[in-house]
Amino acid sequence: MSDPYSTITSQSKETVDSLAGILELRGKEDQQVRLREEILHNVRGRVLEVGCGTGPVTRHLSKLPGVETVLGIDPSPHFLELARGMGGDNIEYRVCGGTEIPAGDGSFDCVVLWTTLSHIPRADHGAVFAEIARCLVEGGRLVVFDNDLAGCSMASGQFDLFKVVLDHFPQAWGADNYLMRNLPPALLQAGFARTDPLHLHTVVGTDQRSYGFKVGMRAVEIYGNSGIVSPALTQALRDELTLRADKGTFHIVLSYGSVTAFK
Repeated sequence: MSDPYSTITSQSKETVDSLAGILELRGKEDQQVRLREEILHNVRGRVLEVGCGTGPVTRHLSKLPGVETVLGIDPSPHFLELARGMGGDNIEYRVCGGTEIPAGDGSFDCVVLWTTLSHIPRADHGAVFAEIARCLVEGGRLVVFDNDLAGCSMASGQFDLFKVVLDHFPQAWGADNYLMRNLPPALLQAGFARTDPLHLHTVVGTDQRSYGFKVGMRAVEIYGNSGIVSPALTQALRDELTLRADKGTFHIVLSYGSVTAFK
């Protein structure tokens, strides 16, 4: 099973609706709100979010005191239809990807990639960085926040089966576990003048209502669909996750990285 976000325009409406629900669930969690407040508090002026999805980060950006306007772009028309229905001041949404941004040179003071870069094919990263640099003013900033998959864990002990399940997830999606840890030199190589150091952030999910529990169950589904284990064992893993959540012993550690680069 490949990453559905990387092929979002070919996904069914049912799948896109399901992904939209997950994006909004994550966006509303207190820990995620605090991360946005911590990382985005210095954003000012005219802002672009690339890969905005249903717009939880776009809406957050539009409420910051120094932000004038926000443009959110995404290749999914359905995501943007949902985003427009959720309101927000000083926001415009357009259907497009990060390699052809519909704006002139120097149109933005800040560009944000929030859990987007990991869903863009590695071969397109250079083109996306170049297009972002074109759209930024001199001295403008790029803020990248994404999964630090090398730091994620769902295990309660050294030999916990869920360690294998979660380790399999990024491999099945073709994700880079060390994307964020290797990003600062990649941005310098792409032509940005400088970057701030990489910062790592941790979110912990502990109950069935959490985004983390959704991630855990998705990891189980992907592991089961791979054919590595039988349907019976896949169901047993689902039941075990649910049991742990009911008993208060479930936890999943989600690690993220953030990097700010300057043109």
